[in-house]
Amino acid sequence: MPHGNLAPTGAATSLVRFDVCFPTGRPPTGTAADPPGWVNFQSVLDGEAIVSEEERRLLPHAPVLTGLDPGAERVLVERLTRVLDAVQTLADRYADDEEVQRFFDLPPLIHACALADTRVGRHVDHCRFDLGGDRLDDVRIFEVGGDCPVSALHGLLNRCWRQVDAVRWFTDQYRPARCETPGWMVSELLDLAERQGRDPAGIRRIAVLCEDELRSFSEMRLIEAQIRQHGRAPVHLVPDRLGDDVPPVGFLAHITQSLVAEPDRHAPLLERIASGRLLVLNGVRGRMIGGNKLVSAALSDPRFHRLFTSDQLAAIRATVPRSRKLGDGTTAREATDQQGDLVLKAPFDALGRSVFIGREHDPSEWRRIVGTGVRHGWLVQEFVRSQYVTTPSGVLRRSLGAIFCGGRLAGYNGRVSPSLLDVFSSGGGVHAVFGGHSGDAAP
Repeated sequence: MPHGNLAPTGAATSLVRFDVCFPTGRPPTGTAADPPGWVNFQSVLDGEAIVSEEERRLLPHAPVLTGLDPGAERVLVERLTRVLDAVQTLADRYADDEEVQRFFDLPPLIHACALADTRVGRHVDHCRFDLGGDRLDDVRIFEVGGDCPVSALHGLLNRCWRQVDAVRWFTDQYRPARCETPGWMVSELLDLAERQGRDPAGIRRIAVLCEDELRSFSEMRLIEAQIRQHGRAPVHLVPDRLGDDVPPVGFLAHITQSLVAEPDRHAPLLERIASGRLLVLNGVRGRMIGGNKLVSAALSDPRFHRLFTSDQLAAIRATVPRSRKLGDGTTAREATDQQGDLVLKAPFDALGRSVFIGREHDPSEWRRIVGTGVRHGWLVQEFVRSQYVTTPSGVLRRSLGAIFCGGRLAGYNGRVSPSLLDVFSSGGGVHAVFGGHSGDAAP
């Protein structure tokens, strides 16, 4: 008997098979009125001693549990894999295609480091696709995210839900995702090191590069725990203060925006990565292309279709909304005239601070935003219709994240919010998503 509100979609092409929404996301009251599934999940998560109270406030956990439809998911994963291959093609071609270089227009120092980053194999090791829409025929990628390649929390949430008896009827229908495997991200990093000609057995220390204030956040604590689980020592470094003793591999949990805004300040880090002396997921080129909002415009713009295979183009047409670079692919006049149908984004926006939805601004304000976008070469993108999930606290907009690592699906996450951006100050939060097509995880 399910505990919580079960909401099956009932549609053959629905991406979501069903949602389970619990009556409250508030702390348990200790009475029989508390929903047992949600209370048990919170108890299991608390037992992990990973998520701080401050993080719960900034990034709350929503009382929602989602399972994807196996048939629709299979088709979606095939499409996303081909789009990822196209993103990788753009990163590859950046080295010798002047039109691609002009389009992305990276700062000179970063451009030089991107050209010097000549690793073997993939440049885009880790990538998250943020998805809107709730049916297979209208699911669209509204963001390609290769900018901060660390994603351990969603696997922990799934593992915690699997320990809740009240929802075992649900979780047992899905085999564990690759991201649920303990230590999986460190395994990916060590595998990458081996592909680059390094002996993983000789790697005894792994850098964790982030600002001091982020060390207490769950993603950093989980990564450090994974490093110890693999018998290595984590070494905390601040990205713009490396010092002389830097391990040969690491995780760069640092937003790309600050690297682009102050490249000289981060030159020692960028040059060390580009030269191969510090191996991180996505390197310089993978991060600056795969984590650049303009990658959606390069995928969508017919000028670059010459770079992609027919299968990649079919997947792009099925999943990527119309996207252009403002001032180089579409005009300010077009962006102004189509205000209600468009979204503007700064290429290296972080946390939605420079994402502007046309229908949320008056015309004069929108003209001002468009003017800024023209001057700085922003992405202008067709507005993507959202998924919505009905919860006991109201109808919330939901976006899904599909995380790929090493060219294969690793798992999913979900975010629900009452707003059109993933802002949780007025409700919602992150939640677990279960699917069945996450690589070679054990059944």
